Amino acid sequence: MVVFFVYFDDPPDIMRFIRSQLGPHADWIGSEWVKSKNKVLSQHMFRIGKLVEMTREISESEKEKIWVRALVITEIQGGDRRKFLIKRCTISQNSSDEAEGKHSIVDICKIMPSPPRDICTE
Repeated sequence: MVVFFVYFDDPPDIMRFIRSQLGPHADWIGSEWVKSKNKVLSQHMFRIGKLVEMTREISESEKEKIWVRALVITEIQGGDRRKFLIKRCTISQNSSDEAEGKHSIVDICKIMPSPPRDICTE
């Protein structure tokens, strides 16, 4: 089963859908929906809506870092380095970690592709 994660701005949220719940992309032009002519999606490793992992400091004194799951919201244009607006994925609804679910702007060197979920299955 193919699963898609979709980011909504208002209220800010990430929702999970399967292919049958989604329709083709359309653009609002004038006063009607027009089927998008753009058939080619971005082939970038860190495209919008892609699950990634990002580094996160867990100890200010020792600069310890961990990798956490995140969703690419958009690429930030400008400057000489590629940067992305990402949203960290919460581990649980009862998370006491204030940083979970927050938006961050991160440099490309602080994110990596998320490993496949079935990497340990036989």
